[in-house]
Amino acid sequence: MVPLIKPPTPAELESDKELVTAKFDEAQQILETLKNETAEVKLAQEEQKQKVDLALETVGKTVAELQESGRRREADLRAFKSDIDSIRELIPKVPPFPSSCSCPLRLIPFALAVVHRAYIRMSINVAGFGAE
Repeated sequence: MVPLIKPPTPAELESDKELVTAKFDEAQQILETLKNETAEVKLAQEEQKQKVDLALETVGKTVAELQESGRRREADLRAFKSDIDSIRELIPKVPPFPSSCSCPLRLIPFALAVVHRAYIRMSINVAGFGAE
């Protein structure tokens, strides 16, 4: 009696073993490469995250400084406007020169008032008070 299926010879078994071992070695090498590449990508992502976090922190600080600077500027402009208003109230009202006076000095108070009003309007518009 002869079996229908012939068992493999030791040489065939050895070649199959070498083939399977080579495939396992190749798979192990691929897994090791993937492991190294994954570690590199993870490290690069961590570095990028740190850079983004630092940039966001810098932007946050800058925005806070700009807001504080704006509040100080507005407070300074209000104080400046208040000072100008109080100085304006302290200046005595000068009666106009009689129209019979031909002296050009009679135009000085009028010119000063025009310049003062223009300066106040400019200060108010710059401070944003004129937009209301």
